[in-house]
Amino acid sequence: MDIIVEGYLKRFVEDFGLDPNETDINFEKICFYSILNSELNNLDDDDLDEVSIGKNKGIDGICISIDERIITNVSEIEDIKESKRNFNPTLYFIQAKTSSKFSDSEIANFCDTVIDFLSEIPKYDLTSKAKEYHNIYLQILELLSYVRSFNCKLFYCSTGIWNNATSSFTTLKIKENAIKKLNIFNIVQVNVIDNEKIRRLYDRATQPLKTEFDFKQKTTMTEITNVKESYRNFTL
Repeated sequence: MDIIVEGYLKRFVEDFGLDPNETDINFEKICFYSILNSELNNLDDDDLDEVSIGKNKGIDGICISIDERIITNVSEIEDIKESKRNFNPTLYFIQAKTSSKFSDSEIANFCDTVIDFLSEIPKYDLTSKAKEYHNIYLQILELLSYVRSFNCKLFYCSTGIWNNATSSFTTLKIKENAIKKLNIFNIVQVNVIDNEKIRRLYDRATQPLKTEFDFKQKTTMTEITNVKESYRNFTL
């Protein structure tokens, strides 16, 4: 881990009051936080604990969202069953490695574990939290006729520098195509997050975009309850 990423991680640990001695766990959490803040509009800081699935083979974090709302319990699917409304679910799988190298075998292991998770009866053992998410996934499959778009996004994170001109890129694409061939999802993405992307995503999560509008032609409007100041812009 280079000095810049270490600085970002130190700030994250301080801001969230985490144990500075748990480097691997903290790196997982900064990856969860940075990635999911870029994917979901309503991410709560408390959701980070729900994403972590413990010491599960090949996968550090799982998040399931429906219409950009995080789902953590099978019971939350019940209202969708009853309403029979259309919905958009997305599965997120995250693996975070503090190593500065991207490994073919590690990427393949991550993707293969996800593929196994997506089966009706996984062969690999699942932690209790992973089992709960697998049950939610099976419930979504039962409601697939109500799904407008079902997406699956994988994120492999490392503190190294990613290069497409490597065998790791080939491995990534092979595994991405294997998930597509399951014919379950509308969109499948296997993403690599290197040290530059981690910093960029974290900056985006902690520094919301701001802009200013110049109303060159405006007129003051009449008083509105609970509104301190208002204008209407118009053109001639």
